[in-house]
Amino acid sequence: ADFVLMASVTKDSALQTLDLALNPHGQSGMQCLLRLVTERWPPLFVRLVGSGGGAAGGVQAPGSVQVNIRDPSGAYRLHLRHPQHRAALQVLLEELRKRCLPLEALHDVTIDGQPVAPTTIFRENPDAEGVQRWRVPDRGTVCLSVDVGAGQQQAFSACRDERELLRTWARTSKIPLPFASFTTALAMFQELRLAEPKNLFLQALAEECVLKVSQVQEFLRESNVLDRSFVVKSLYAAIEHEDKIGMFDIMLIARSTEDVRQMVVETAKFVFFNPCLPNGTYALDLRSPCERTVAAQLLVINAWHRERAKKMNLPDLSQHGDWESVRNIRAGGMPYSCGSDIARFLASADGGSVDLDYAAPPLQDLGQPLDEAALESLLFVLGQSPCSLAQRIRCLRLVAHRLALSTAQVRTLLTSQVPRQQPQLQQPQQQQQQPKVPRTPDSKGPGVAAAGVRRGSKSAPELRRRSSKTHLVAKQDLAHTAGSTAASEGTPTAAAANV
Repeated sequence: ADFVLMASVTKDSALQTLDLALNPHGQSGMQCLLRLVTERWPPLFVRLVGSGGGAAGGVQAPGSVQVNIRDPSGAYRLHLRHPQHRAALQVLLEELRKRCLPLEALHDVTIDGQPVAPTTIFRENPDAEGVQRWRVPDRGTVCLSVDVGAGQQQAFSACRDERELLRTWARTSKIPLPFASFTTALAMFQELRLAEPKNLFLQALAEECVLKVSQVQEFLRESNVLDRSFVVKSLYAAIEHEDKIGMFDIMLIARSTEDVRQMVVETAKFVFFNPCLPNGTYALDLRSPCERTVAAQLLVINAWHRERAKKMNLPDLSQHGDWESVRNIRAGGMPYSCGSDIARFLASADGGSVDLDYAAPPLQDLGQPLDEAALESLLFVLGQSPCSLAQRIRCLRLVAHRLALSTAQVRTLLTSQVPRQQPQLQQPQQQQQQPKVPRTPDSKGPGVAAAGVRRGSKSAPELRRRSSKTHLVAKQDLAHTAGSTAASEGTPTAAAANV
């Protein structure tokens, strides 16, 4: 029902408030409502008081067809007697118009098995309010294929670097939230009282919208009934990737140090991902929104690198001779050969894992190596940092694409940050025995009595002299015993005597 509402209410409609209180909405329904709110000006306010949670994830109603609005490419079979199928066709046509693509982007169009031209059956006509709407047949079975890849590649080819590429990708596949749309979405969130619909709303917000750090902070302040670590994990993947410091500020809103530590661990692969230096080995858990976003960003960068390498006539260094930068791909425990297979796996899988290696082609000249003064300043800052070695390496990786180092400078950097551990020789522990002081028949024990002196028979000075003499003899016997043991083991006697 939410999908049909999204397709029916156009952005030019005079509708200002839509009351959907006391109705269940799943995550897919929340995503449709968010698009309905944010794609209009002024934003449409949807009342959700008392609304409960519906189907989680992307679960669809029986008989409905699933349309990925962010990337609608694919093959569709639509039964036009079904209201949701007609709405899906209208949404597909509207997405072509938004992306400035002609109807020729629809391929292999047939109605009841008969090939037809898209321009003969799909037209824009004004309705009773004068709003242009797509007119589609209300009966028959339509089969068609949609390809929006050409429009995306044209937009991506104009990008100068990987950061601009990901920014363009995010803004073409998701919806930015200006201030009016953000306040409307926040008011809708505040009307939800239970934890389950709040969770679904946040997950839908992360899937459909591009957020700023300040906007995530406001949603955190309104999430008193939710686990804040869950809110951060859900919304982190929707933040624009440039604001690294702001991402850490969000974590400090957590109530305890343990929550902060947990959030850092679960979002580290997204926070420390450098799109301008994607080389490395990745093991990504697709159940995590942050790691799933990293996998999607790697595939976008891989397609951009492939096209750039072809245009620059660079040598093909791919694993399978297809200009791919991804290598050794395993998704869901199965091997894959190219990035397009991984893209289909990401679109269909709700969980699982993706393991791959990334080796980017040399697209630009690194320039002159870093001057010695700048290198000394860098080494000083790293040396003064209280962070661990792993944390320093992660932070250095975020700016490594701006550095050009010679081999000698790399060696200096490594030796200054990874000190060589000298092997320590362990001296054999010698078990030394305390020499026994001979006892006389009259002795009562060691010390004064061992010298054969009866208590009270001598004066105190005489007793102290005899006692010190007895201890001196015992010490000489101990040194002699240690020296003999050391000589038998090949150790210098002087070292043993020092013991």
